[in-house]
Amino acid sequence: MNQLKRGTAFDEDDFETPEDKQLALLGLILGIILFAISIPLVTTGHISYKFTSSEFKTSGTYWHATRIKYKDIVNVKFSKKEIPGTRIDGFNGFKAKMGDFYNFDYKYFKKYTYKKTTHVS
Repeated sequence: MNQLKRGTAFDEDDFETPEDKQLALLGLILGIILFAISIPLVTTGHISYKFTSSEFKTSGTYWHATRIKYKDIVNVKFSKKEIPGTRIDGFNGFKAKMGDFYNFDYKYFKKYTYKKTTHVS
């Protein structure tokens, strides 16, 4: 029967064979598992810094460490607001953003941002 004439996306008759129903169930189960795995990835994260006499190293959860030599630093800006940018490569989550970014003002830049959360007891 034509779905357009019925005005429905699908109905139970669309899953005619037991194999179709098994595949639909498998797809649902895999989707739930992938969703459950992704929640910790976007809600967790940690950034650490290590300073030496010639460079500093920034390490982040889910993203590789970056070493920056002091002599290579062109500009440093501290801001209470997050500097906007499009992530080119790296990791974005609710707590941590890290990697290579681009925006109109700064062009290409590295950003390691951590949002501290408060715990209610």
